[in-house]
Amino acid sequence: LRIGDEIAERLARAANLDTRIAQSEIDKLALYLDATRERPATVESAALDAIAASTDEDGIAPLVNAVLGGAATQVASELRRFREMGLSAVGVLLAFERRAAQLAALSAKLGQRGDVAKLLKAEMAARRVFWRDEADLTNQLRRWPGLTLTRLVARLVELHQALLHDSRNADMLLERELASIAGAQGRNTKPADRKI
Repeated sequence: LRIGDEIAERLARAANLDTRIAQSEIDKLALYLDATRERPATVESAALDAIAASTDEDGIAPLVNAVLGGAATQVASELRRFREMGLSAVGVLLAFERRAAQLAALSAKLGQRGDVAKLLKAEMAARRVFWRDEADLTNQLRRWPGLTLTRLVARLVELHQALLHDSRNADMLLERELASIAGAQGRNTKPADRKI
């Protein structure tokens, strides 16, 4: 493949600098463009759009929602699916960090005794929240109020550093930490003191 700087940068960003994901995308591009060493092909944006993997919402959302929603019984099967799909541990963690940041922003708007349903309706009307996420966000906002959300964000940052430091054991570190978070939330059945 002949890949220009702009496409290479786009690939690197999409893969979150994970070489496994980047290699997978390059392999798919070569197949899609029917490229060989004898017949190299130039990669255009349209080809990248056509093969781009949906590594976030489609593949990772069920795991994110099971862990942060305290559904400990679903976490084992979602972690098994994570292994089977061969997803990047760092890519999965980035999805958790994005959701935690979203929860923190929503929690700040909500305040101490805000109305979760009313807030989420307003956010959906403003197109800042997707309607399919409403039930999961409602549950997660109840389970992660104030200080527990702050601790979750700090824990995810520490995990990110650990994954980058020990990439050989990244999958194991991620699975162990996610199971621990889910287990703690599964025991926390008392909702936050907020209107739903």
